[in-house]
Amino acid sequence: MNSRIDTFKAAHIYAMDLRPSELERLVADPKTPQKLEALSNYGMGGTLFRDDLPIAALGYFELWPGVYELWAFPSIHVEKYAMMYLRTVKRYIQSIEKSHNPIRLQTTSFADELHTNWMKFLGLSNETPDGMKNYSVLGQTFNMWSKVYEVSK
Repeated sequence: MNSRIDTFKAAHIYAMDLRPSELERLVADPKTPQKLEALSNYGMGGTLFRDDLPIAALGYFELWPGVYELWAFPSIHVEKYAMMYLRTVKRYIQSIEKSHNPIRLQTTSFADELHTNWMKFLGLSNETPDGMKNYSVLGQTFNMWSKVYEVSK
């Protein structure tokens, strides 16, 4: 079995067996096609494959100099290939740190134990311990996670 990362394309999401929670939000958002095209055209992203099976898509885009928004779309297969996925995302963040010298990395995630554990594993801190209410297209509670770096003046 081979794993690889291909340059992210919006079509990867449509070919992926998304987890129900991510799929529900994407279907509910009328601007999903435009947002996925924007991530494909203006962000930096990749899709992780195991042989020809898409496991997850992940990437980032620069909000302003030194501040990067991380994003990911995990498939239902992430659980089966958890270690591969965890290592890939951790290394991806490390590569961003080395190549971009960020002052801040940030992302949002569903406010639950699974995502809290995942974000802590990645070294991110929760900036919204009470959650961001009505944040998603479905009115769900999310958290803002970040990693902030020392800036030499």
